[in-house]
Parts: sequence; C-alpha cells; structure tokens
Amino acid sequence: MNKVINFLIIGGLFLLSSCSTVDKPAEFVATNTSPSPTELPINLVSTPSLTSTILYALTPSPMFSGTNSTPEVTPTIPLTPYIKMSKIDYPSGLVWLECEVSFDQYHKWRIAEKCFGFPLSSWQDEDRAHLGEKFKRDPFKWDDIRITINGILYETDNEQGGLYILLRNGNIYAETISGFTTYSPNRSLQDVGGSVAWELANPENPTIIFSGQDLRQEHNLDAAYLPYNINDRLIFVASKDSKYYVVYGEEQIGSEFSNISIAYCCGPAGYSIQRVQGQYWFWAVRESRYYLVMISADE
Repeated sequence: MNKVINFLIIGGLFLLSSCSTVDKPAEFVATNTSPSPTELPINLVSTPSLTSTILYALTPSPMFSGTNSTPEVTPTIPLTPYIKMSKIDYPSGLVWLECEVSFDQYHKWRIAEKCFGFPLSSWQDEDRAHLGEKFKRDPFKWDDIRITINGILYETDNEQGGLYILLRNGNIYAETISGFTTYSPNRSLQDVGGSVAWELANPENPTIIFSGQDLRQEHNLDAAYLPYNINDRLIFVASKDSKYYVVYGEEQIGSEFSNISIAYCCGPAGYSIQRVQGQYWFWAVRESRYYLVMISADE
C-alpha cells in the first residue's frame, strides 16, 4: 500500500513539472509581441542611418509608415520660365525686346507671352503685300519667284549647274551660284521701300542681293540671312567670324551673339527666324545664356 502511494506522489510531481515547462515558451512569445501601430509610443520610432549625401538633404516625412521607403521630395524653388526682359528704343523708331529664358524654355514660342505680354504673331494676308509669288518655269526644277515693284517686273530663273539669275523686265539684273541643297536656295523676293531684296540660301554662303548688290560681298560678311521690311528699311541677320548680329538700315544694332537659330527646312525651321506682321523674331545664344528677341517698329 505504501508503495502505491509513493508511486502516485512521484507521478503527480512529474506531471506538475511537465506542465510548468510547456507554459514558459508561451510567456516568452507574449512579452515579445509587437504592439499595434496605434499603441506604439513615439519614442520607439528610430532615426534611420544616413546612407548618402542625397538622403542627408531630405526632410523625412513625420508620418509613420512602417517601411523604409525614401520619402518623396517636392522642389521648394519653382522653375522660372524666364529670367529677365529688357527693352531698347532706337532713334530710328525701332524697338528691341529681349527676354533671357531658362534652357528648358529655349525654342518654345509659348514663352513669348510670359516674356513680353503678347504671343508670337500669326501670318496674315497683309504679310504677303511685300512678298513675291512663286511659279514654275520648268516642272523638273525648283520654283521661281516674281514680284512687281513700282511697275518693274522682277523674276528669278534657276539654271543648270546651280546658277541663279534675277531678271529686271526680262534683262539680267543680278546673278549668283548656289551649291547643292535638299531645299530650294531661292527663298524670297521682297519689296523693301521700293527696292527689291532677293534672298538666296546658298548652303556655303547664304546671301541677300539688295538693289542689285550682294550684301555678303559688299559688307565683307560670311553670310547674310532672312531679310525683312520694317518701316521700309531692310533688316537681316549677318554672320562674320563665328559671330551673329542684326543689321537694320545698313547699321548694326543690338549685341553680338554666338549663335542665332536659322534653318530652312524640316524640324529646325520651326524655331528659325520668324518674320510676321512687321515683327522680326529669333532665338539666340550669348555668353552661354539663352534669349528670345523681338524687333519691330515702335508704335
């Protein structure tokens, strides 16, 4: 009988010891369970270590996200579409508006309204009043142009071998040679104060023949580009020694530029010099700064 009692006592102690051993892991798990976000005290949020100089410049988001993702950065300094606008008035009744723009706005005409308070003008029928009309002498050659000024008929004639002739009432008035191009070098005939201006985009030496004189040769220029009529006086862009500048009434006006955007076809022609409604617009670079320029009569 005593043996049975001792056996039962020893068995009971073994069972109590076994139950105690199973409960301990349950208590350990409970003490290490992470609280829910709503119960997380503020002092448990740790500051992330710096991994780069870029992260050092960022302001971390105050909101708890539970992840290590990099917060979004909103620029604190907005991009400036243009830097400054200046105006020059000339005694000849000409006004020069110049707007320095940021590089990302260069060649974008929409910035004109923010710069000057008005957009680039659109083509109107009145713009044709000073321009000659195109016609074909030969279906296999480039178009020719003709215009009548004070009762005198001027016509161009492009011959074989790149020879271009300007006729005055059927007689040779001026002539020049052009190299091969994928576009017609014979650009325009214009009435400028009663004189004829002939624009020839020779790819080697673009020039303007005004009143029978080649302006490139007369003024010792590398090139003369895109003539126009403002106040019955000739305005055009000249190039010499890798510099570009504007000539108005045979005098240089404004500053020199390291580049003026000029093109005669395809995509680049979209931001080339624009001549419309008595205004002369162009994009230019000076001392690594970018400009939109508009020249017109001072009204």
